[in-house]
Amino acid sequence: MDATAELGCGVAGATRVEVAGEVVWLLPGRAMWWPGLSTVVVADLHLGKVDVFRRAGVPMPTGLADADLGRAGGLIDAVGARRLVVLGDLFHGVVAERDAVRGVLSDWLASRAGLSMVLVRGNHDRSAWPMAESMGIEVLGEGEVDGPFVWRHEPMEDERGYVWAGHLHPAVVLKGWGRGRRGAEKAACYWLGERVGVLPAFGRFTGTKAICAKAGDRVWAAGDESVVRVR
Repeated sequence: MDATAELGCGVAGATRVEVAGEVVWLLPGRAMWWPGLSTVVVADLHLGKVDVFRRAGVPMPTGLADADLGRAGGLIDAVGARRLVVLGDLFHGVVAERDAVRGVLSDWLASRAGLSMVLVRGNHDRSAWPMAESMGIEVLGEGEVDGPFVWRHEPMEDERGYVWAGHLHPAVVLKGWGRGRRGAEKAACYWLGERVGVLPAFGRFTGTKAICAKAGDRVWAAGDESVVRVR
């Protein structure tokens, strides 16, 4: 059962979906709300990507990590979540001592002392997850079971439950929208298959890849103000 409503989760434009017997809400802004365990779930923030580019000599704007964490905080506050689960790639790579993202994340966590934060290690987190642990973030490997769900970074079926994952940065091509590609527009999306659901990349400084949905898959375009069923 799907329904779009402003009430019930505190975020206008969110969509209510039942998965594995649980109600979850797909939120505008590329996050999922699981009220059953007071949990907001996101994937692929790629914090520190700007710092990586700067170390390579590429000029980059400031404030992107602050903006992404600010968006996450706004959604957490809107639904009253007590826990944040990140399905991999919280970081983009090695976080150097001088990188701005280190202080930005530390300050953000300090401002949310009542929030429990969990990171499922992604391929980009391999060098940075010890820093996450030092900040009080619980770091897990692939395949952690949580009720009827299984948390992963890379999408892969698991007989123990319905898998939620990231990694792919999924997007859907909306024909008849926009001016590019003869009136087509690509939008980040939620992609829910029979056994695996893939969340859109939460970070704004990330790319996307168009999906190849199968018969029976459910897909929603993830806008800033609404979540729109497109399949």
